[in-house]
Amino acid sequence: MVRAILIGILTVTLAGLAAACDGGGGESLTLEEYFARFEEIDQNVDQEIEALFADFPESDIDFFANEENLPLVKDLFAGFPRVLGDALDELRDLDPPSEAEDEHDTFLEAGDELLTAFENAAEQVADIDSISEVEAINQSAEAEIGPATDAFDAACLSLVAVGTEAGLTVEVTCDDE
Repeated sequence: MVRAILIGILTVTLAGLAAACDGGGGESLTLEEYFARFEEIDQNVDQEIEALFADFPESDIDFFANEENLPLVKDLFAGFPRVLGDALDELRDLDPPSEAEDEHDTFLEAGDELLTAFENAAEQVADIDSISEVEAINQSAEAEIGPATDAFDAACLSLVAVGTEAGLTVEVTCDDE
């Protein structure tokens, strides 16, 4: 269950961010180019998320009762802000078309808030000595990560709406719940 929750939060969050990123040189893009890159980066971040969870056990049974899982949890929490931070850096290098500029900037702001929430959780997890402490940190971190995720999702949906309103099909993950 914990694995499913973590994967769900991270997938939705990073997929939306990744979709808007571009590793290119900062030249202004057309809407078509912008959203094509949106989808390409979405796929790249999905691969990074899968890599973060590569060593995570399939079964949640007694996961938090096994102290040997502590390094895995620490690595996982450290990976969240790294992936999000890298994607935000790429996004800052992107020169969006004028039609998407405001939504792009709002998306960056929401991404920065979410990055801070992930960094705070990662710092807390880095300092623990026992796997049993993870659940308490996860609950306290959710108070910050939840609202930041909601704002991020709303910004993602607004950005996607720019493409949709222009007649483009934008296939990225933004959570609308």
